[in-house]
Amino acid sequence: MRYYRRALFMRIVPTLKDIGLWGKRIQIAFEDMGVLEFAAVDPEAGMRADESEALRLERELRAARAA
Repeated sequence: MRYYRRALFMRIVPTLKDIGLWGKRIQIAFEDMGVLEFAAVDPEAGMRADESEALRLERELRAARAA
């Protein structure tokens, strides 16, 4: 559950900041939840990393099926 929560907020926090919903109340709430650190994460880089991992897994599945 902890991993899921971190992965989720790794996307939510920078996205809210990027679209301008970065008020003091939001920052305090994220600080209280312990996810404020994700404000510095580049959401585009995260999406590229996810895509890269998905492609890698897809190649592995194809290779396993072919074997």
